[in-house]
Amino acid sequence: MKRISRCRLLVASGVRNRVLGMAYFDHNATTVMCPPAREAWLRVQDRMWHNASSLYREAAAARDELERCRERLAELTGCGDPETIVFTSGATEGCDRFFRGWAERGVGEGGVRVSPYEHPAVREPAQRWCRARVVGEGAWEADRAGVRAWMAANNETGEVFAWQRWLAGGERGDGHRRFCDASQWWGKRPAAELAGIRAVVVGCAHKFGGPKGVGFVRLPEPVDAAGGWSGQNGGPQEHGRRAGTEDVAGVAAMVAALEWSEDRMPGEAGPRDAFEESLGWPVVAGDRPRLWNTSLVVAPRHSNKRWLARLSQRGIQCSTGSACSSGKDGDSQVLAAMGLEPDAMRRVLRFSSGWATTDDDWHDLLAALRAVERELDAA
Repeated sequence: MKRISRCRLLVASGVRNRVLGMAYFDHNATTVMCPPAREAWLRVQDRMWHNASSLYREAAAARDELERCRERLAELTGCGDPETIVFTSGATEGCDRFFRGWAERGVGEGGVRVSPYEHPAVREPAQRWCRARVVGEGAWEADRAGVRAWMAANNETGEVFAWQRWLAGGERGDGHRRFCDASQWWGKRPAAELAGIRAVVVGCAHKFGGPKGVGFVRLPEPVDAAGGWSGQNGGPQEHGRRAGTEDVAGVAAMVAALEWSEDRMPGEAGPRDAFEESLGWPVVAGDRPRLWNTSLVVAPRHSNKRWLARLSQRGIQCSTGSACSSGKDGDSQVLAAMGLEPDAMRRVLRFSSGWATTDDDWHDLLAALRAVERELDAA
């Protein structure tokens, strides 16, 4: 009876960890829109759906809403200057624009360094546009020059990195040469902890309860002094920093979602930790600081795809790969950098919870894993 009451409460609030009757443990890939985000989207879409670049009165209201959101996002992310906020279609766009900008400035092979733990949204444009070098922690200490990228929190393992240490150094005012993918940070750790970082920082709404297709870049200084930033051509929007009609409703929903998430900081890691202890499987990066919601475990036997299929049949939605590709083939470069053998990589399962995840959900997950283990061993 207690579970029914709790589910009704979650359904009424619009926040459910169960999607189509299944326990959802893939929040690092995407989240359901939280109630304040949905309300903000509907409010703006109903009343301020106009093109914010147009000159009539109704469009001015949309433009005012956009700038209000820019100011609020600057406050939330700790930069204080709205002119350093650029709205984008998501973190992937921000990553690509950063590295493309440095390529346009002639910073090529050897001039850009990225950590071995980056998401493909960082690693691939860095290597395509700049032929970036992947540099491990040991070599990083001795090489602090040039353009450097280090993520805030890892999407696969949940590890929270010492980004302040890895992005420090260089000449004063070189913040535009530092890049931080904070996609998994926003909404899971207090935004104030990123307030002092002098770097280009990206985020995307659907990782913290906002809609898909909208994100932001926080520059370390106004765009005129932002070094390698590459704007999108085709119009004067975003003060000339990114052409294209702004998604005002999406931006309003994103800001509402981040406000909502900040009110719930910090997240509770207790249920995740109890689950891992009861399960007893190896936990990747389990001895390091992690996001409260992420558990990447190594199954003792059988491929993760077989586990995933059986868990799905039992109503569990989870992941085998990186945060934007729940069924990714092949080995993970991140896990390889952490020293996992290829066989172990093919047995990893990632469970990432959200604000609506209950203790009962974690208990159900543990029970399902035990049942699937018996099934696979007997097959």
